[in-house]
Amino acid sequence: LNLLWSGGFCWGVMMMMRFLADRSSGILKLRIKLDAPIDVPSMEAFLQIKRIEITESFSEPSLDIKRLSWVETDKNLWRGAPPKIEIEYDERYAFLLGVSFDLDKKRSNLAEKDLMRLLVKQLVAGDVLLDPDSMMEKYDTAKLDQHEDVQKGPIVIPNPPAGETATAPAAEAPGDHAA
Repeated sequence: LNLLWSGGFCWGVMMMMRFLADRSSGILKLRIKLDAPIDVPSMEAFLQIKRIEITESFSEPSLDIKRLSWVETDKNLWRGAPPKIEIEYDERYAFLLGVSFDLDKKRSNLAEKDLMRLLVKQLVAGDVLLDPDSMMEKYDTAKLDQHEDVQKGPIVIPNPPAGETATAPAAEAPGDHAA
């Protein structure tokens, strides 16, 4: 009886380990170093519509770095399971330093290059990038299907906290200042 019970227990542990190994395989971790100039107020407006999970800030006399991460929610835009995105930028010198994606390849139909293309399209639509043409050319955003276009306009915050407005202020274009 003990041998039968221990054999069943070992079989159960092996099945559980196989299941967990299958679930963990197929995870894509993509890190991209960018060093792209950005408009910080536009970046903050862009980030207001995201459900930020983690925020880190590093301050030194010469730089102020922010790192934020969130999980995208639009399964249609991301063609399946949406990725977790981590973005790092220098707030003082207005540079997007890098982006990191975590994606379950088993539940998504996106290739690695498409992850950055979709994010660049969102950043361009939010007027975050100061040199959008070079980023769009570098990541060839024209190859995306038309249904994946990101619309420009006011940024709508999905569920604003009580007492706050449902839209974020439109970010000024660089050089557009009221006199």
